[in-house]
Amino acid sequence: MRNLLERAEGDPALQYKIHKVMSRVWLIAMVVTVPVVIWAPVFWAKIGILLVAEISYYANWATDNGAMSAASASTPDNVSQFAIDEAADAAAEAVEETLEDSSAAWIAGAARQGTNAGRSADDQSRIMLPGKS
Repeated sequence: MRNLLERAEGDPALQYKIHKVMSRVWLIAMVVTVPVVIWAPVFWAKIGILLVAEISYYANWATDNGAMSAASASTPDNVSQFAIDEAADAAAEAVEETLEDSSAAWIAGAARQGTNAGRSADDQSRIMLPGKS
């Protein structure tokens, strides 16, 4: 049992297989749950509590297992403050560039709408095509 748990914690292929099987189990449970609730409500009242508890346990285990897998896949070295600051600066610059680009596009669109406001279609076509009169 201990060997299986160690493999489940560190082997991504085994984790995939476990999640594949459990996703099928939950799909089957979804199909079975509706008739049980309708035709056996007393049984559902008892088994439903157990099912909810088991789902919660599995969800917590799967989340922790995924976090452990991600942590074990990362570098064993601690992340330096320099690396954190560099990543934060790069993210801030990317946000500023995106905002500048979207602001410029919005301003250009608003300016176009403002210049064409109140003019007829003929006037607007002359504005857009200056070579034609």
